[in-house]
Amino acid sequence: EKLKVTVAQQESDAVDVQRIERDRSALRFATDRLGEQRSQAESAQLEAENTVVNSTQRVESSLGQYRELADKLKLVPATAENANGVTFTANLTRNASAVRPEDLLSVDMKNVIRPALLELKEAFIKSIFETQEEALALQDKIDVLEEKVMVNKDESQLLETRLGKLEGHYKSEKEALTELLKSSAEESMRVEEDIGSIKRSYEEQLRASQRRVASATADLRDFREQLSQLRAEAASNLLNAIDKLTNHKAHIQQSLAALNAHFEQTSASL
Repeated sequence: EKLKVTVAQQESDAVDVQRIERDRSALRFATDRLGEQRSQAESAQLEAENTVVNSTQRVESSLGQYRELADKLKLVPATAENANGVTFTANLTRNASAVRPEDLLSVDMKNVIRPALLELKEAFIKSIFETQEEALALQDKIDVLEEKVMVNKDESQLLETRLGKLEGHYKSEKEALTELLKSSAEESMRVEEDIGSIKRSYEEQLRASQRRVASATADLRDFREQLSQLRAEAASNLLNAIDKLTNHKAHIQQSLAALNAHFEQTSASL
């Protein structure tokens, strides 16, 4: 009986060992499977992150090209010449809550930027057409001017021919004039010498005249001094004479008064 129990116990232990081995194998398989799935998930996450980084870099590069082009077209800032008040400046927002691609930009490309660019394109095309029309009109004017230039060129060649003839005539006239000027220069030198001689003679006469004037001035000054003295003496003599005449007049008046008194006495006695 004990032998049966022992055998049964051994058989039971063998079954448990087999079950444990199966469980271990299943656990190892599940663990390996989970590791593979985790590796795949990490690889997928890394690939997604790389995709996001690459996409972000491409978007940043495109935005950089867009900014350069907008700057060349004078679209930034909003006060630029061609911006017409529209904000064309675009930046990547990096908004984690964005669910649409257009939400990643700071401006609405579809509803704002694109219509504004189309309107600007139409304005540019219109300006180009107007410029082309102006260019055609200018080309017509240039053609007319070129015709005038050709005519003027022919006239210029004719004038150059005439000028060549005139230069030959001028050369001969110049040579004759040079000879004339040479003889005139010699004559001028002789005249200058004569003028110099006359000038020196005149200067000598002028100096002599100045000396005579100086002498006459000195004599006049002496004469004026003598005249002043004579006037002073005459005035003094005149005053003396007036005094004498005054005294003589008084004497005469006294004599006449005495004579008159004597005459009256004589008449009374008669």
